[in-house]
Amino acid sequence: MKKIFSVIKNIIIAILLVILIFNLIVIIKSKLKPNDIPGLFGYKPLVVLSGSMQSAINVGDLVIVKDTDITKLKENDIIAFKVSGKEVVTHRIMNVIKDGSDRCFETKGDSNSVIDDNLVCNDKVVGKYATKIPKLGNFVMFIQKPVGFALIMVVILSASAVIYLIENNRATKELLKDKEKELSKLKK
Repeated sequence: MKKIFSVIKNIIIAILLVILIFNLIVIIKSKLKPNDIPGLFGYKPLVVLSGSMQSAINVGDLVIVKDTDITKLKENDIIAFKVSGKEVVTHRIMNVIKDGSDRCFETKGDSNSVIDDNLVCNDKVVGKYATKIPKLGNFVMFIQKPVGFALIMVVILSASAVIYLIENNRATKELLKDKEKELSKLKK
């Protein structure tokens, strides 16, 4: 039982540590380069806010896009691209258009009936779709709000306190057992 508890505790701590480090890196990168989409190892997380790509990608999903060589993008690839400021859209490439040395793309959301108004050229591409984590985007949006962040911190601190109390209780019981063994040896 001790080994199982220890493994579970270590897994929880490792997951929380990875989440904390990832969040710190993303926060620092977004402060250093406010016009860039922050990411790690060439991968960038994006929250889906519209249903334009239903059912391939749904509202509330967390989409992970990876940096890509623009020259390798082709029809039917799904890309994320900037439309204005920090607003990013994830749509499918319908057509590749070569404009001199520049490559541009006609894009369309799977649920949309028409191709997007503007071409997406090299400088607007954020990355190529790698994967999605269903509904995790809702959680990410929640923890970005002060109430959500505070609640997550309370949960993490509470879980840490419970783990500490369980560990402390277990150590105390083991110490008492050892003392009882020593006392029984002395009585003999």
